[in-house]
Amino acid sequence: MEGGTSYEFGIMGLACKREILQVGDPVTFQADAEGRATNIVPVRKKRRATVDAIKENRRLFFHMSEVRGNPAELQPGDTVEFVMLTNPRNGKSSACNVVKVGSVQSPVLE
Repeated sequence: MEGGTSYEFGIMGLACKREILQVGDPVTFQADAEGRATNIVPVRKKRRATVDAIKENRRLFFHMSEVRGNPAELQPGDTVEFVMLTNPRNGKSSACNVVKVGSVQSPVLE
């Protein structure tokens, strides 16, 4: 860190233990009495996309456990917001914290 104060932290300092911190992630946090970072929240850009397929033609992978709410309700054509992470070991990107924000409109038969 250039010219700033550094703080020790561990997984217990994360506000959400499911979060994955990556090198270079900007974060907000509080310092505890011992000078360790706590209540750490990564500040990430949310992206929006349309689900092309479920378990088919994967362009950007996400595991169904990353879907907030009921994953069974997510269908191709739905609009979702998510945060994109890159695995430092293999360089592959995946979506996390996936939230459905819009649904496909079914045609009305008359």
